[in-house]
Amino acid sequence: MKKILLMFTAAILIFATSCAKSSQVADVPVDDLASVVIDSIEFPPQFQEITDSERISDEFEIFMDNVEEATVWQSPISVHLYEMIIIKSKKDKVHENKESLDNRLDKLQNQLAFYPEQVNIAGEAVVGQKGDYLYLISHEDASKGKEALILALQ
Repeated sequence: MKKILLMFTAAILIFATSCAKSSQVADVPVDDLASVVIDSIEFPPQFQEITDSERISDEFEIFMDNVEEATVWQSPISVHLYEMIIIKSKKDKVHENKESLDNRLDKLQNQLAFYPEQVNIAGEAVVGQKGDYLYLISHEDASKGKEALILALQ
């Protein structure tokens, strides 16, 4: 049932945003974007949203005063480096937020990735931007998640 609802939500988002001009970025809630990414690639059942703003600031260097909206997801099992961060940045904080995501990617790839599976996951991770939306997806199929996210923002 959850998969059907997620697929329906993704279809609505894709349909609704396909009417917008390709140079424009649709205004989509970050939670909806997270659902689109989660539906496009398989995360482990333990993959969970982190809602503690202090932890988000300390661990991920994402400061809530710099964002309109943010959602942060992580696999609580440290052997996996699955993470997803989607931010709708305040216009004057885009560069600062992008730097935070770049720093997190660097940490994933150069400090946290130790075992071969972790190295593979971190090596496929992507950081990107579309308008005021910024994202980090750490997954061996991160490019699929990126494609789904970008499509939902058109």
